[in-house]
Amino acid sequence: MTVFEARHIGVQYQRNGEPFAPFSDVSLALEGGRMYNLTGPSGSGKSTLLAACALMLPRSGGSLALNGVPFDRFHPTEWRRRVCLVPQASALVPGTVRDNLRFPWTLKVNAGTEPPSDEFLEELLALAQLNGVTLDHSAAQLSGGQQ
Repeated sequence: MTVFEARHIGVQYQRNGEPFAPFSDVSLALEGGRMYNLTGPSGSGKSTLLAACALMLPRSGGSLALNGVPFDRFHPTEWRRRVCLVPQASALVPGTVRDNLRFPWTLKVNAGTEPPSDEFLEELLALAQLNGVTLDHSAAQLSGGQQ
């Protein structure tokens, strides 16, 4: 079942004072429960595509849908709760792995929502294949890849 779909996505912005379009007609459909690998040469627009899908960059065209619901039916805050972008350079909060995984629940946008249980967080660590990393592990001691 397709949980996320991007159709005919394009992005254009100013680069060195000139219009620049890293891509103009990209489509993808992602199924739930699967892992995907987005590859391409440096500067080809991989991060730009992901940022556009998370509504962190304006698109010059195309449409997005989550579980078949068009993106414009969501408030941007709600879309960003459901479609998250993990940046290439990680920014960790001081403390443990648990502190970092629960950090979004300290933000105003998530006020009143219950943070995930330790059991769920441990499942996430296993899903990410972070063998040997515990919730009590110091975030400062994680390798770049573990971050």
